[in-house]
Amino acid sequence: MKAYVRQYLFLVLGGLMIVTGIAYSVIDFIRHNPFKDRIPLEAPGISQLALEPGRYGIFHEYSSREYDLGALEVTTTNGQATDWQLEGLAIHIGKNGSGVPVRMKPDTGTTFSVNGKKAQSLYRMIVNEGGVYDVEVETPENAPIRLSLVRDLDGRLLKDLKLAGYAVAGSVPLLLAGWFFYSREERRKRPAFARKRRKGR
Repeated sequence: MKAYVRQYLFLVLGGLMIVTGIAYSVIDFIRHNPFKDRIPLEAPGISQLALEPGRYGIFHEYSSREYDLGALEVTTTNGQATDWQLEGLAIHIGKNGSGVPVRMKPDTGTTFSVNGKKAQSLYRMIVNEGGVYDVEVETPENAPIRLSLVRDLDGRLLKDLKLAGYAVAGSVPLLLAGWFFYSREERRKRPAFARKRRKGR
C-alpha cells in the first residue's frame, strides 16, 4: 500500500494543484468581472463619477433586437449597418475642480455580450489619479444612446492568467517527483528475469 501511495501521490498532488489554480482563476474572474461592474454613462448629458486609478474602456451598448429593428436609427449602406448617432458622438472627461482632461484613444477592437446586451468598444483611457470626474456626452440632436465605462479588462484577464500560470509552474516539481517515483516503482514491479534480459541487451 505504501508503494502504491508513493507511486501516485506526487502525480495526484501536482494534478490537483493545476486544477485548483485554474478553477480559482476562473472563479476570480467571474466574481470580479469588469463587464458585470461596468458604470453606465448618461448619454447625452453631464454626470459625475468617482473613479479609481487604472485603465478604462468606453463601450456603446445595444441589443441585437434593437440593432436589427432600427431602434437606434440604423441605416444600411452596401449591406453594412451604420449607426449615425456615433458619427457625431463627443465625450469629454475631466478631473472635477481642476478641469484636467483625461486623454482618450479610439479603440474598437473589443466586443462583449452580457445579460442580453451587446457592446462595442469606442475608446480606452488611463485615469492616473483617483477622484471625482466630470463626464459630458454629446450626441447629434441629443439622441439617447447607451454608453458604459468598463474597468481594465486586459489587466483583469492578465492577472487571472498569471494566477493559473503560477499554479502550473508550482506543480512542475511535484509532477517531476511523481514521475520519478512512478518510474521507479514500475521498474521494481518488473520481474527480475525481465530486468536481467534488458540489461543483457
